[in-house]
Amino acid sequence: MSIAGKGKSSEKAKAEPSKVEMHRVAVDILKEVDFNKVSNVFLCQFMYLFSFFLILYKFLFLYFP
Repeated sequence: MSIAGKGKSSEKAKAEPSKVEMHRVAVDILKEVDFNKVSNVFLCQFMYLFSFFLILYKFLFLYFP
């Protein structure tokens, strides 16, 4: 009786990519990133969170001294 997943596999395992290949792919990805857009999105998120916590801080200390 044979159980699935047991025994030797006829397929060879894929070799892991080398450091050079990984570096090349990372560089290609970073070349496509628009850092101005990323910075603006980050800034908007930061300002939103900052204003939220500022309002929360004012509310807590004004109404619950």
